[in-house]
Amino acid sequence: EPVLVCNDAAEFGQFQPPITPFVPACSRYWCDSVLSTAELWGDTTLAILGDVYFTESAIDIIIETAKKGLKFFGRGNNSKLTDGPGEVFACSWGKADVPRLKEALLAAIEDAKSLPQDIERYRLASPWQPYRYLIGQPMQSHAIDFAGGIWHDIDDWTDDFDNYPRYLKYKRKIEGNRIRIGG
Repeated sequence: EPVLVCNDAAEFGQFQPPITPFVPACSRYWCDSVLSTAELWGDTTLAILGDVYFTESAIDIIIETAKKGLKFFGRGNNSKLTDGPGEVFACSWGKADVPRLKEALLAAIEDAKSLPQDIERYRLASPWQPYRYLIGQPMQSHAIDFAGGIWHDIDDWTDDFDNYPRYLKYKRKIEGNRIRIGG
């Protein structure tokens, strides 16, 4: 059953069943939000970030690969198509992965708390930090282990929009080039 996790309960008015709304108890960081949903985790849990446009192909890959346990889905480096930077788009895990994932999420939160307050909030305890923890890299470095088994690279028209101006820029690019996005 799909669950929509959102920090603002007012946003739930636009969604209807079968989507169930859930407001996390703590959402200071992305890792807090994920940990706050632990009661909802099942045999396989898939967390898809909401500020991302996904191609049909990317969704198919994510859904199929999510069944294989702990995975981070994203683009490790700058996109060849969208010019976007490396991004995490989704994360999946199974019941056997929960202790390891919780350890990584908690470590990322502690790392974020130890950083100076003037660092941009979105960089703190984002999906990158637990990923880096799990591959044994410093959380504030950009490291991808393409062969390590938990990263699945997606470099198509899937892209992240951290803000509305970036979304508009992407939309203009697609419309200006008459690019068909989808599968």
